[in-house]
Amino acid sequence: MDLCERLPYAEECFPFNEETLVYKIGGKMFALIPLEKNGIIILKHSSESIEELKESHHGISEPAYLSKNHWIQVNTKRHGLHRHIKDWVEMSYNLVVAGLPKKEQQKYLA
Repeated sequence: MDLCERLPYAEECFPFNEETLVYKIGGKMFALIPLEKNGIIILKHSSESIEELKESHHGISEPAYLSKNHWIQVNTKRHGLHRHIKDWVEMSYNLVVAGLPKKEQQKYLA
């Protein structure tokens, strides 16, 4: 996904299998794209707003193999969600950077 690739220092890899593209920053995942499921992206999200987000957007659900308290699965083909994707990808990236050790954060914020 172009949005993930454009973020500074974002790395893409296939650590699980050939069907799941993973984007990382500082060795930590911020986005997963199951290639066999066209239009799906899994993102880290603020745990305080996940339930509200799922209630207000029909294309948001819990990912199968990640914590439902920290990750969302987004169906990008659902009407109206495309305008939020960029913000959610950036939020995911920023949450992961914020969780890195302070010394490492400086590298990515500089």
